[in-house]
Amino acid sequence: MSEIIVKAPKAGTELKADISEKLFDTIEEYIEEYGEEKVKNLIDRMVTTDLRNGIRAKLEAGASEEDFDPSTILDWVAEWSPGTRKAAKSAEEKAMDLFESLSPEEKLAALQKMQEKVKAEG
Repeated sequence: MSEIIVKAPKAGTELKADISEKLFDTIEEYIEEYGEEKVKNLIDRMVTTDLRNGIRAKLEAGASEEDFDPSTILDWVAEWSPGTRKAAKSAEEKAMDLFESLSPEEKLAALQKMQEKVKAEG
């Protein structure tokens, strides 16, 4: 059984619905039920939304419009795969951004602390 919960705050209600009859095991079954054109259109909308969400996440993480010239977008789209999310920035990129925001004195202090930690671990 595939159950979803539908919340309707404006209506002040929440209900559960069994949608098993509309979920299939294969793409072929979806095509048989809805037709090839509807299934393709649905997939196109989902892919477009997923890509839009990924680009939005990058912009919200600090990327600028200039970071999204046509070739950059094509490169990013080429790496994209449906149903996956790519971090807007890696942990290393985030750490470097934070490091760059420090004053020269804070940078030296941070580097000394990191060296001590590496020595302690090594």
